[in-house]
Amino acid sequence: MPSFINNAASLSARNNLSKIQLKEQTSLERLSSGLRINSAKDDAAGLQISSRLTSNINASNQAIRNTFNGISVTQSVDGALEEVVNNLQRMRTLTINAGNGANTDIDVDAIYKEFSALRDEIDRVAEDTTFAGIPLLNGTYLDDFQVGQEALQTIRITDLNTKTENLGSYEWEPRAIKVISRYPDGGLKSFARGLNLETAFNAGPLVVNGQSFTGPYTDVDELIEDINSAPQLPNQSPLIAEKASGNGVSGHVDLNQLPHVFQVNGIDVRCDNIPAYDPTIVYPPNNLRSRGEEGYYYAEVLDRVRNVMVSQGLNFHGVFDPNSDENSIGFTGNSNPLELRNLSPLFPDIDDGIYTPLIRFESFGDKFTTMEAELEDNEAFNLYSEDRIKSTIDSLTLDSEEERARSLRIIDVALQQVSNQRNTMGATQNRFESSVRRQEVSNTNLSAARQRIQDTDFASETAKLTQAQILEEASTTILSQANVRAESLLSLLEYI
Repeated sequence: MPSFINNAASLSARNNLSKIQLKEQTSLERLSSGLRINSAKDDAAGLQISSRLTSNINASNQAIRNTFNGISVTQSVDGALEEVVNNLQRMRTLTINAGNGANTDIDVDAIYKEFSALRDEIDRVAEDTTFAGIPLLNGTYLDDFQVGQEALQTIRITDLNTKTENLGSYEWEPRAIKVISRYPDGGLKSFARGLNLETAFNAGPLVVNGQSFTGPYTDVDELIEDINSAPQLPNQSPLIAEKASGNGVSGHVDLNQLPHVFQVNGIDVRCDNIPAYDPTIVYPPNNLRSRGEEGYYYAEVLDRVRNVMVSQGLNFHGVFDPNSDENSIGFTGNSNPLELRNLSPLFPDIDDGIYTPLIRFESFGDKFTTMEAELEDNEAFNLYSEDRIKSTIDSLTLDSEEERARSLRIIDVALQQVSNQRNTMGATQNRFESSVRRQEVSNTNLSAARQRIQDTDFASETAKLTQAQILEEASTTILSQANVRAESLLSLLEYI
């Protein structure tokens, strides 16, 4: 057998021993750390995936902590609202007690003192209920709680207000009646106002809840629907629009413009065939025609208006005052649209168009009420800020039967508002708790997935370590044997 200076068997045994020792080192590292991936070389793709899973798990754990804070906030709010409800219930009882006919003035004063103290306590609760120093019930609280692992996975808490100035309702009535003057007996000369949709936006938009409505509209119900579906201001109760009662328009009659034909809801009012005035005809004293030529022509126009209006189930009115040159005719459409065309020049101060009932507003929030900046004055819609009617808890008295009835009505509204706030908080707390349960299930599954990728399989690694140790011992023995062969080669060199 040939003998060479290079010991290939020894080199092979040494290489195998190095590989086995590397495997043994890897197994020892995994068993000691408990991790299958201790560096990127162990599993580059697995390291990336496990890192992403770790991010999700950490985010989920923090989201759970956030959610528990949200639960604490809702519980704090619910406890405070319960006391507000109790105070309102007691105020309602006192209001009924004040209506006891056996009470003296002193008794009523004593009842009102407790009534007032309860109202002050409601305001104190609204101002002093806080969480970590943040007020909760004064209408300023608005916060989002991150309850998920990603952005925008939030639950919002807002619309909380139990201040007595915000419990109840606001009403804003349009000026639906225009007073012209007074009759000699003191009675008012007035007529119902309507809204001309064709000209209402000429002077500018109607601004509601910060939203501008510019038209054109041919149907007031469509405008009301747009208003009610518009976004609400933050922390504001909804402002509800609805049709006011009545509809009409009135204006001066310029009899010098006869003959003339105009239309009411598409029907001609023919004022072009009026017989000439005959001063020789004597009319009864209570007949407008007895007031001379002007009275005659006014009465003729009024009769023709009457015939067309009555035939459609509509109303009309007239004011004739030759002393003040105040001759007017009013068209009343009740609650129905009223279309007037070709009025000029007989009615110089009435615009053609479709007249509908005016719009009234009510601010009655399920949570609380405010109309601080929700509407702007608008002459075309006959809305003016001084016409707002405030009916809130802070304005209540027990002085009269009428005031006590008003107090009962407003307290009932306030009870509904506070109860709705409690209902919202209860539902929100349920959402938080549901989110916790969902996140915990997600965490369990994410942790299991990461464990399968990242953690050591001790049974497998122990078997691998045992295998490596056995192979290491065998390789060491073989390496020794391979080295013995080299020694025999050296012994041949001794005889040279």
